[in-house]
Amino acid sequence: MKKAIALAGGGTKGAYQAGFVKAIQELGIKYDIVTGTSIGSLNGALLVQHEEDRLIELWKQMNYSRVLANQIPIKLNIDEFLKESNRVTSFFKKYMQEKGADITPFKEMIHEYYNEEKFLSSNIDYGLVTVEFPSLKHHYITKEIMRDGNGEKYLLASASCYPAFPKCELNDYLFIDGGYYDNLPIELALRLGADEVIAVDLDDKPIHKQFVNKPNILYIRPSFSLGSFLDFDPKHITQNILLGYFDTMKAFKKLDGVRYTFYPLSEVPDMFNSFYLKLLIFDHKLSKSALVSDEDAVSTRLCRNNNRSYLTIKEMNYALMDDIMSIMQMSPYELYKTDDVIMNIHKEFEAPFNSNYEVLPELNVKELVSALTNLSKKDIICKLLHCLLYPETSKIPLHLILNVFGYETAIALWIITSKGMELKWQEL
Repeated sequence: MKKAIALAGGGTKGAYQAGFVKAIQELGIKYDIVTGTSIGSLNGALLVQHEEDRLIELWKQMNYSRVLANQIPIKLNIDEFLKESNRVTSFFKKYMQEKGADITPFKEMIHEYYNEEKFLSSNIDYGLVTVEFPSLKHHYITKEIMRDGNGEKYLLASASCYPAFPKCELNDYLFIDGGYYDNLPIELALRLGADEVIAVDLDDKPIHKQFVNKPNILYIRPSFSLGSFLDFDPKHITQNILLGYFDTMKAFKKLDGVRYTFYPLSEVPDMFNSFYLKLLIFDHKLSKSALVSDEDAVSTRLCRNNNRSYLTIKEMNYALMDDIMSIMQMSPYELYKTDDVIMNIHKEFEAPFNSNYEVLPELNVKELVSALTNLSKKDIICKLLHCLLYPETSKIPLHLILNVFGYETAIALWIITSKGMELKWQEL
C-alpha cells in the first residue's frame, strides 16, 4: 500500500502545511509519494528531501523580503499612502516592466531550499502541476522529468501566480501557477500509484468536494479561514501553523473538536449522549411543527455546514459548541478543555435563566422575524432560551418560533441540556 501526501497551493497560507508536517512528525506518519501545486510543490520538495524540520523553520522565519524585492504598503490609510507615493509609483513601474512583481528573493529561496542531490536520490516519489501559457494546457512534472537539471525552474513554474508574479520561462515555453488547473493534486497522487492519500487543502471550503468523505482519502482543510495568500504578518503565519497542527491532530483523532480544538475525551460525556437523543426528537418535532424539509433538520445541517457526510455524537455536540464559541468570539488558536468551555458558556448565557428576563412581546410571524433579526446572535439565543424555560410567560407559541429560528432554538436546547435541565417536550 502506497501512501501519498497532496499539498495545495495558496501563497503564505502554506504556513498551515508546516503545522500539518509538525503533526505527522509527532504521529510517525510515513509516506511514499508527495504531490504539490504552487507553494505546496515547494513544501512537498522539502518533504521528499526528508527535511521536515527545515520546512517548519522556513515558515517560522517567513517574511515579505523572502518572496518580494519591493514591499508595497498595502495596509496604509490615505494620508500615509500619499506620503509613500514615490515608493508606490516606483513599485508599479517595475511591476509593469517585469509583467509582475520582482520575485528575485523567491527564486533565491527556491535555490536555497531545493537540493537536487537529496531530492533525486530520495526514496519518495514526487509530482507537481504547472500550466503552459497562453494555451492553459496543464503539465504534470514528475521526479523523472526533473532529472533534466531544471528542478528549480519546475518549482518556480508551479508557483508563478500570474499576474501577481511573472510568467516562468522554461525550454522556450511560458508557464504559470499550477493552481489554474489543479490547486490540490490528489488526482496526480493517484496517477503516481497512491492507494491512500492525505490531502491538505488551504481553503476552508474544499477545493475538491468530490474527494471529501471518500475511502482511502483523508481530506484535511482549515477549520477557519487562513486569510490572504500574501499575508506576511508574523502573527497570522504563527496562527496558521498552529491551526494546521490542530486540524491534523483532529483528523487523526488525537485531539477532539470539529472547528475549535479540545483536549481528547476518554469517553462521550453523558450530557452529549443526552443532547443527541433530544436532538433527534427535536428534529422530528421541527419537521412536523415547522415548514422545513428533512434537509433542514439540525443534525443534517450540522453535517452540511462542516462538509461531513457523518458526525459522531461527540462531534455533533462539538459542532454546536463551535457556533456558540464563535458567537462568544473565542480564539480558534487555543486548546480548550471541554468542561471549561461549557462553564464559560453557562456564564455567558446566564441572564435568560432568570424568570424576570425580558420576554418577547406578542408578535405575528413577520413581526417576530423583524424583531429577532435586528438582535445579535447572542441576544436571539437568549430570547429563545427564555421562551423554552418559561413557556407560560412567553406570548409567542413555540411552534411559531420554530418556523423561523429552528437552528437557534436547538442551540438554546443544547445550553439547557448542558446545565442538566429538562424540558416538557409536548410543549414544543
